[in-house]
Amino acid sequence: MTLRHSLTIMLTLGLCAGWACCAPQVEVPILASEPALTGDLSSAVWEQAATFTDFVALTSGDPVEVQTTVRLLASDDALYIGVICHEPEMDKLMADLTGRDAQLWGDDAVDLMIAPSGGVFMYHFIVNPNGSLWDGLHGAANFGGDVDLEGIEVEAARGGDRWSAELRVPFAALGAIAQPGEVWGFNVGRERKAGRSEISSWAVTDSFTEVATLGAMRFTGPGAPEQFTSISRGGASAAFNEFGHNSFDVEVAAPAGRERSVTLTVSADGREIGTRDFSVSAGQQRRLSVPYMVPAEGQPTLRFAAVVDGAEVYATEISALPAASPKPRTWIVEDPLFRELLSDEPPGFAADGALMWTHMLNQRVLQATAVRFGVEYVYEDAYRLFADNALIPLGGSGEGVRGEYYDRFGIKYCAYVNESDEIPWIVDPTIVKDYLDRTEALLSAPHPHLWGLSAGDEREEYAIRQGMALMENPPEGYEYIHEANREVMERFGGGKWGIPEGEGDRNPYRRIAYFRWINEKMRERAAGLRALVDKYDPSLAIVGTDPVGGVHGYEFSRQAPYYDIFTHQYLPRGSQWRQYLGFLTKVLGDLTGKEVWPCVHVENYAFATTPAEALEEMSQVIRNGGHGFHLYMPDTANAGKTLGDTRVTLWGSPRRHETVMNIVRMTTRMPRPNYPQPGRVAVFYNDDCLQSEGYHAPGRTHWYRTEACYTFLGPIARSWFSFIDVPMVLDDTRPLIERFDVIWLPTATYQQPEVVDAFERFVRDGGTLICGDPTAFSTDVLGEDTSARRTALFGAQVGAKCEASTLSFTDGGTLTVPGAASVLQPAEGVHVLARYDDGSAAVTANELGEGVAILWGTNPFEFSANEDPAWQEWFTSFARQLGMPTGLDIWRFQYPQSAIWQAQPARGVCLTNNNVVWQEEVPHFPGNIATGGSYSYSIAPDAMPESVAEGAEIGFDEGNLTDRRASLNDAKKKPAGYELYVNPDSRWMVSWEQTDPVSVTFDLGARYAMSRLKLWYRDAMPGVTVEGSADGQAWTALGRGSGPLAEDRDVRELSVSLRHDLPVRYVRATFAERAEGQRLSLVEAEVWGREVE
Repeated sequence: MTLRHSLTIMLTLGLCAGWACCAPQVEVPILASEPALTGDLSSAVWEQAATFTDFVALTSGDPVEVQTTVRLLASDDALYIGVICHEPEMDKLMADLTGRDAQLWGDDAVDLMIAPSGGVFMYHFIVNPNGSLWDGLHGAANFGGDVDLEGIEVEAARGGDRWSAELRVPFAALGAIAQPGEVWGFNVGRERKAGRSEISSWAVTDSFTEVATLGAMRFTGPGAPEQFTSISRGGASAAFNEFGHNSFDVEVAAPAGRERSVTLTVSADGREIGTRDFSVSAGQQRRLSVPYMVPAEGQPTLRFAAVVDGAEVYATEISALPAASPKPRTWIVEDPLFRELLSDEPPGFAADGALMWTHMLNQRVLQATAVRFGVEYVYEDAYRLFADNALIPLGGSGEGVRGEYYDRFGIKYCAYVNESDEIPWIVDPTIVKDYLDRTEALLSAPHPHLWGLSAGDEREEYAIRQGMALMENPPEGYEYIHEANREVMERFGGGKWGIPEGEGDRNPYRRIAYFRWINEKMRERAAGLRALVDKYDPSLAIVGTDPVGGVHGYEFSRQAPYYDIFTHQYLPRGSQWRQYLGFLTKVLGDLTGKEVWPCVHVENYAFATTPAEALEEMSQVIRNGGHGFHLYMPDTANAGKTLGDTRVTLWGSPRRHETVMNIVRMTTRMPRPNYPQPGRVAVFYNDDCLQSEGYHAPGRTHWYRTEACYTFLGPIARSWFSFIDVPMVLDDTRPLIERFDVIWLPTATYQQPEVVDAFERFVRDGGTLICGDPTAFSTDVLGEDTSARRTALFGAQVGAKCEASTLSFTDGGTLTVPGAASVLQPAEGVHVLARYDDGSAAVTANELGEGVAILWGTNPFEFSANEDPAWQEWFTSFARQLGMPTGLDIWRFQYPQSAIWQAQPARGVCLTNNNVVWQEEVPHFPGNIATGGSYSYSIAPDAMPESVAEGAEIGFDEGNLTDRRASLNDAKKKPAGYELYVNPDSRWMVSWEQTDPVSVTFDLGARYAMSRLKLWYRDAMPGVTVEGSADGQAWTALGRGSGPLAEDRDVRELSVSLRHDLPVRYVRATFAERAEGQRLSLVEAEVWGREVE
């Protein structure tokens, strides 16, 4: 992404420049012979393949200890990839999944990324040790989705110290054929789960969905053109037309003493859609590019050809990718309601506003970014944004400069007290005491700007991971880790299970014991915080610890006494059939009875949400009983990259930012909806099982099944129920039967015996217990076999697994088996409710006492079943049979579409060709005309100069005043958040210390009717007079303006309206004389007008 050309050229050439200087490259031979696929790379043909290793850790680029070897070759019709995954701990290999498009990233797996057109889009393949295959498509500008490529062959094998895989990928499946002298984007990654969890890659990248960080493979073979490389064929899709990603790029060298002529041509089904002639000087090497536009209709065959010195030296064809409509990425409410659902109940704490992290106050970084993006950033206005939108700053201090602004704008903030880092474990009693002492120091002093206290961010996760790391490698002299380990064993581990020895220790019983201990320690910390607030200022709100996205066994109901507001992160899942944010909201609200303000990651995080998607995600919070919002609004997905970081949502997607602000303001004054009464149905949120996994452990079975159960009963059946957790089940003040008639158990593999006792009493007392988990009660939390309790309660033994494809209910109806299936062996008198296609029992019902216990041999709580219309209909009907009301209107709640911000269309066209509109972290360039114009100065800038002399013409495509297409691609010094840029600000702006009047004259190349001059500036903005001329001799006044001082490196915007009835070719802006010491500093300029007939 580089230098002075259009975004097309910047994107494609910048990628290629990255390949040339830092990304790995490999030359891949095109051979006449093909290897036989055996899985173990034993074919002799593999000896002729390109071979590489040297895998590095994802993001950091540090070498990894356990390496991977890759071999590549091609034939006339296919690409062959062989991967050897060296593995010293083969006994711990994870390979549970089979079948096409299973979620293979939960297993040991290799990821293969192939960009046949060069690097705008790529195919992504994942293969596990079973030879199972997943495939998908990723691309620039949020392009991508699921694919099912035909003809992919996979074989896998295992050895004593390795597992391996071979793939044959037909070129026909990729829509492109490799040619000698052609470069394709390529990368191989590895997700290692055996032993220590480790993700490694051939090319340094932060994600296996990132196209811009691919390595490169250059095909070699007979007939390769000399001194010619086809770098990229661009996006090859109409989907990329508006983003400027369709560009044919080559590299050509000319021999010493002879110039070379080059013609590049792109055609679609024989019709030319792009061509350009070039010359390459003797002894020089050039990168040459021709943009093209793919027809929107159909799926044409694109032909790319290069003629050098009159002879065609290169030609290839690519099947254009269809510009298909993207699949829905959020839940769809087809019959939304808003005002009809509102009550008279006030909004609670949410009337105060929403929490938001203070990225907008990151002054120096945002000032520098404003220079590169050509946008306004005024530090004072960042505080005004908080005040105008009822935002409560989260973190930072209320003293000093911030305190002054808080006073001025009436802002109150939520304090975040950091722990000391002197001891590497935040639950160490010394650290907890120090944390509470720091909090007391804050509260005991005057705190006029304080709204509340945050109990921290991801504190449980930090505590869990820190302790496991300490247990794996105990520091010399740090006795508390050993004391804690003994305590875990004695209090929760039955004398044998202590702290897991590192994240690679996946013993579920250690994890359960350790998590229960951590929960207790975090509650002690929370109790200390509560006591301090009650002592010094009970009016302050305490916000919970903001767990990382996931579903955690943190015994939330036991946290309820300590926090006023619960929050929780989430990762948007990109699925039409998941209300993950709503699920988390209802879990927290039901378990705690407190206000819930989730951290709604609607910024560019898992994907760049559209305004409509953000509206639906935020609606899920209120729909599920939440009260307010906790906002985190940087460019999260791009923060860890050197290129593409838009820093804050306000700049990366203004329309999303404004939509979120509209929703926040609306929520502060919106009454609460009318919610259904809780009823007598519960879903068990199983802390015991959730503790056995942990967020960072591979596999999320218990999370996913709990969420899938919610999805069936809530958003699909539109019924209402309550979540209950382990402490609520064990609450002996009210037996379960007094509270509920029906309890759903989506997962129950590990269970405290006391919980099983409570469920058995519930059934005997007349309750209905529905268990979707055939492994329920397999062991207790100490590892003791308790499967006999399952047999006794449900009246059936769980037999062998079977290969069933359907199950049929005795009262009618057949459904597809959604996952693994086990045969149930019911005792005499136990009812069989459904059978597999082989006639064996699939679902049983045991009448026990006054109630009934239902057991499934195949867990219905799978996301695949959520998406199946037959399953949706069955579950809705079954809920009705159980007496659950369905079709409740609360599930129709959605903020009104009027909350979606609509930008006003620009009037006229930008004649300097540098207008940019950001949408979802992708720059669009609408309303521009490439006039080929230029500008010049009456006095050359002396403080921050251009690279030209006074009076010289500077092309719009290269000057500092009109270079936004290039400047927004300036690289950061490091691929990390908050990093500044490689280039100084002076590379992208101009400045004068001398104070005489200065004129900038724009030559538009032809006559246009003017509308406005837009300027972005630092420092002083004296009166500016704008004149126009048709011939450059006679000048007429068009308009004038002035702006306030842009202090301390702020960037301000000034728009000067111009007379529009006088067509002119030249526009001259004259800046008045300034006082001594005042600089004139211009960041960007746009001249707007319209074409004249």
